[in-house]
Amino acid sequence: MEKKQTPSLKEAVGTYLEYLKEMGKKPGTIASYGRDFDLAIEFFGEDKTIDSIAVCNIGKFFKSDLMNKLKNGNEKAEPTVKKTKRAVRMMFTWAKDSGMIKTLPIPKNEIPGSTGKIETVEEIANETK
Repeated sequence: MEKKQTPSLKEAVGTYLEYLKEMGKKPGTIASYGRDFDLAIEFFGEDKTIDSIAVCNIGKFFKSDLMNKLKNGNEKAEPTVKKTKRAVRMMFTWAKDSGMIKTLPIPKNEIPGSTGKIETVEEIANETK
């Protein structure tokens, strides 16, 4: 039996954006999340496999200038940073739920809720309602 190859971050993002489309998300939402994921791909590299991204890597990304600053050096607005973090959490949660990764590589301080655990993509999506 052939072992299934782990997708790159870029491949996983593409599959996730297709999933969002199938779930009926609006084109504007998908495009916005796509721009968020472009930041992650730029930070990690498009060939990095999704299962090789660890909690410490996501933590560094969340603290990076790429994540927190505009190209002109000014700070990004807090709602923009929060939205990008939420999109990244949702994508990695989906990847875990889909079996692409075994553990969620999101720092506990970045996971809403008192237990530090999010079980499904729907729970993350509901945090904004």
